[in-house]
Amino acid sequence: CSRDWSSDVCSSDLEAQGDYRVEYAAAAPLQVHFTANTADGGALEKLLEPALSRGGLLSKTLNLGKVPIPEWLHNMRVGGTLQVNTLTLGGVTATRVKSRLEWNGENLALPGLSAQVGPATLAGGLTLDLTGSQPHYEFAGKGSGIPWRNGSLEAEGTAATFGSGGDLLGRLALRGKFTARNLEILQGRRVALAQGPFEMTWGRSTPVVSSTGLTATLEGLSWNGTVETRDSGEVSLKLTSGERSLRAAGAVFKGDPLISEQPPQ
Repeated sequence: CSRDWSSDVCSSDLEAQGDYRVEYAAAAPLQVHFTANTADGGALEKLLEPALSRGGLLSKTLNLGKVPIPEWLHNMRVGGTLQVNTLTLGGVTATRVKSRLEWNGENLALPGLSAQVGPATLAGGLTLDLTGSQPHYEFAGKGSGIPWRNGSLEAEGTAATFGSGGDLLGRLALRGKFTARNLEILQGRRVALAQGPFEMTWGRSTPVVSSTGLTATLEGLSWNGTVETRDSGEVSLKLTSGERSLRAAGAVFKGDPLISEQPPQ
């Protein structure tokens, strides 16, 4: 036994169309297909607020963790697809956003998520843990074609955060591996290739990044080294190639180059 409906949703922040189908014998009885031409992250967050934010102000402030889970959320079983042509998240605009939807109780997943952010492409899966007073988000996937310093980056790994609104960026933590090509990051020099593991969080105004086990190709030589962020916010690079060494630092996330602190030895 099943039933079908279709409807339009319209507000000042969100215009969407969708249809849903109820299949009573299925593991996910409610199947939905949601399409929006434009959407704002804040409007979507407000729409899902009953599921995303259930703790009181004191519980959120003290991050007390688990809160009672309402029966309707525990029994939620929804599957389907999502598509947004233009999605605005803070100062970032993503286009051609597509994903499957799997909502099972306190766990909401968007597997097969893909999006375009300018020339960069994003592919992976997003999961939301709704057991606590605030939602916890984790994305696992890959970003490629990311323009930076007149070169390009690609990265693969995880990004995790929790909370809502503007707090999400400040709590963001990324971990994975990266490959960079043709970067104009060292003053007067171009880095042909750099790759390695990385960790990144968000400081007061700029990212805080570190990388050990870094390898790089510079001026035809292969180098090994590390990247770390100083308390001042400057990024420090240390490289060695045989008996040669190079140390450089600079506020690269503010547009400055890395300037050598010593001549290459």
